[in-house]
Amino acid sequence: WLTLFADWQVYFISISLIFFLFFVDSFSKGELKSKLPHFFVWVLLLLWDFFITLKSPNVRHGFDYYACTVMMPFMLFFLFNNLKLNSKFLTLFIDQLLLAGSILGIYSLYVFFDSGFNLRLRIPSLWSDYNMLSTYLMLLLFFALAFLINSKNSKNRKIFYSINFIFILMGILLSQTRAVWIVTLLSIIVFFFKKPKVIISISLVISVLFLFFSYVFIDRFLSVVNFGSDLSTLGRLQAWFSSIILIRQNLWLGYGYDAYIHLRDQVFSFYFVPVIHSHNTYLRSILETGLIGFLLYFCFFFSAVFYSFKLINNPRYEEYKKFIIGCKLSLTALILVFMFEPYFSLFSGSVFFVWLVISLIYSIKWNPALLEKVKFTA
Repeated sequence: WLTLFADWQVYFISISLIFFLFFVDSFSKGELKSKLPHFFVWVLLLLWDFFITLKSPNVRHGFDYYACTVMMPFMLFFLFNNLKLNSKFLTLFIDQLLLAGSILGIYSLYVFFDSGFNLRLRIPSLWSDYNMLSTYLMLLLFFALAFLINSKNSKNRKIFYSINFIFILMGILLSQTRAVWIVTLLSIIVFFFKKPKVIISISLVISVLFLFFSYVFIDRFLSVVNFGSDLSTLGRLQAWFSSIILIRQNLWLGYGYDAYIHLRDQVFSFYFVPVIHSHNTYLRSILETGLIGFLLYFCFFFSAVFYSFKLINNPRYEEYKKFIIGCKLSLTALILVFMFEPYFSLFSGSVFFVWLVISLIYSIKWNPALLEKVKFTA
């Protein structure tokens, strides 16, 4: 429910409190044992990014980035891999997230109706950033779809996830984020081929929405076709090119957090739009933390992608299949979406929802009960 606030500080304080309570509870019970996959990578990452913080153009602002993009993921990752999370609890947890996503979608609809059905209006719901909201809702949409398909013989559950799917999809459409639209559509199409039973029902919903928002779809599609003349796109291209030039000058060590805005004028004296960051998650990470920091940080993301593919057909993880499908769809979509916005940043707490998916797939992969089952079978 905290996701309704879209504030990284709220997320950080909340996770820090849970992290603290976990250790208090463990100490009171005399159970201080804990596990942390890739422990040494985490140690190196924490130390390296602390060094990056100190070399940031604004050290005070750098510590904000360190807290949000490193410490918060670390605590979230630790908690997911040490709390006793079973399928029932995780289902309740995802259900709560879906309800929060539906509220965001419903509020977007309210703003849309209140505007007099203004199709030119981009609506960020309760958030302040359209792109971050759209990506967050995209991830929730994939989990709603995965849960909908895997709700075995439960009519009430299917109705629940169908309603959430529709409201979350409406929120995505009203945010009018091109990259998320394209990636979401591609992901659902790929999913259709593997689940032909849902083609008719989901296609019907998407077709109705397409007819209703046909003007918006055509307008955004034309902006993609006219890629070279769209002002927003030209600004993004300048951000990418200037970032690449800066990276080549200091590939390994990086420039520190939020350095782009201080360095951009060294590359171009004029920008079509006043870009303040690289508009790319990969480029921003390399520019700020260097290739060393990028490899340390993204090894968790790409390992999570690998696990989501590896576990999907493993019968030992059948109980968690709907979570794995949701993670697989989300992580593969993020690989593409990362090309257009800096999601590992302070914007709208985007770090939280990306690391939520990473931590979830890791917690399933390293689930003690399932690991014991694997050993017993072997």
